[in-house]
Amino acid sequence: MTRSTPGPLVRARRFAFVASFALVLSACSLLSGGDDDESLPLTDYVKTSPSELGSKSVLRLGEVVFPTNLNPVHVDGILAEAPKLLEPSMGSAVRVLADGRWEVNQDYAKSVSVVDAKPLTIEVVLEPQAVWQGGASITSADMVSFVKAMKDKRYHASGHPAINDIDKVVAKSKFTYHVVFKRLNADWPAAIYPTLPEAVTAKPEVFNTAYTTRAVPSNGPFVVTKVDPTTNTLRLDRNPLWWGKKPALKTIEWRFAESSVLKQAFELGELDVAHLEQADAKSGPAGGVVRVSASTSWIQVTLNGGRGALADAKVRQAVSLAISRTAFAEGLRETVGHVGREMDTVVLMPGQHGHQPLGTKQDVEKAKSLLKEAGWNVGDKQTTKKGQQLTLTLPIPKGHASSQARAKLIGSQLKQIGIAVNVQEVPADTFHSSRVIPLDFDLVTFVRTGSAFNLTPSRSWFTPLDSPDNFTGKASKATSQAFDSAIRTLDEEKRMDAIHQVGIVANNQASIIPLAVVPNVLVVREGVVNFGPTQFEDIDWTQVGWDKKSSDK
Repeated sequence: MTRSTPGPLVRARRFAFVASFALVLSACSLLSGGDDDESLPLTDYVKTSPSELGSKSVLRLGEVVFPTNLNPVHVDGILAEAPKLLEPSMGSAVRVLADGRWEVNQDYAKSVSVVDAKPLTIEVVLEPQAVWQGGASITSADMVSFVKAMKDKRYHASGHPAINDIDKVVAKSKFTYHVVFKRLNADWPAAIYPTLPEAVTAKPEVFNTAYTTRAVPSNGPFVVTKVDPTTNTLRLDRNPLWWGKKPALKTIEWRFAESSVLKQAFELGELDVAHLEQADAKSGPAGGVVRVSASTSWIQVTLNGGRGALADAKVRQAVSLAISRTAFAEGLRETVGHVGREMDTVVLMPGQHGHQPLGTKQDVEKAKSLLKEAGWNVGDKQTTKKGQQLTLTLPIPKGHASSQARAKLIGSQLKQIGIAVNVQEVPADTFHSSRVIPLDFDLVTFVRTGSAFNLTPSRSWFTPLDSPDNFTGKASKATSQAFDSAIRTLDEEKRMDAIHQVGIVANNQASIIPLAVVPNVLVVREGVVNFGPTQFEDIDWTQVGWDKKSSDK
């Protein structure tokens, strides 16, 4: 199979895979504790009204890896988790809600509206008071430059793929612009606001290299005031030019260290929020509350239908039916510390607005029947054809417990239908490049990442055949048409029905088997309010703070 060399945006999506793969490698770094609510809430934090906030004004958060790039839409910035670390200093015209729906963020836009469907044209009226760090107004020129940069191969950019469908940005005035799409794209809310000012996107060398030791300009309630690799700290303070509601906090400080050091710092009262290794504790450290929500990450198995037995759809369907999603959801208790949430669709996640489960269940007898229809001899212990055992290769990154646990479970479940699984440990640093990209596998399991606007990204997992995100070895016309129908439908009710049809078609193709949503786990100090793990919801950083009881201590 021939694969073309990808441009920066395409490479960025490949890097996004690597970022999600990093979660596979660090899955054991999530803390165990709390109850095992299989429903997994969409958010888990104490909600407090502004009148109940106390005077305590510093929040200290612990993470493991110090960022190597602080440009949130640079491929290296994605890998360095810059978007998460810079959240308090960033904003957009769209605010995502708990169930994945969205609303206009009035701090940044007076209105966002569809003004034409042929071609799809979105009008954005900016909030004139909104400014970048330094005082320059956020204007139409910023959006024009941002889109141009995201589509320019000289920029090492990671933008939402819906940007590729933008034809042009037309400045109607200083604070009003139209985003005109070449074709309908239901993911348009992800692509209609500039993440960066024109000063950053005007030149590739600035975008690519200027933010390894400093952060991009803020347009949020906080600004980055300190980036110190020697002390492993990243500090944000109130933005003196912020035009919105005054933040409850004065300072947010990220501290970076090994998990064992973070645990000790939390216990000593030097951290307020942290990720900790499961092995460190079965419950939160003293003074901490373990909070758990669903995340946008989900474990899955990808089947390579471009070779061997899996080229037959019936064999792939048999593999899918032999899999117990319940077992994988419960298996997350061992590697993550909490039971996950079963998942059987590829676009919308459980709890997300419009999600309709397919009700896919393990059915070993039907799986055996499909193998027989495909010409295999299914015995008590072996499935064979012409005397050859049906064996599937499954490479995993060497030395990583979460991948090993999933591989073991896959092997035991496929053994029930006589399929042998040959698990092959591969050096972690070459796992993706040596096995996944060249499709040198029959089965592969890693973590995929969803979002509130996931139609366009998930389409690239299935089609076209040479998509650098498509590791299935297949690209059926039916799947392509199903995705296109959903992506090109603006009416919400009809789009949800079309997305459900995508799930049905993808399930029949059986190239990607969704298993379970990975829990999002944090240990949070008692008294921290309006902050905790969420699946989709954008945290309002002006409301994050401490309750009055904690502030009085």
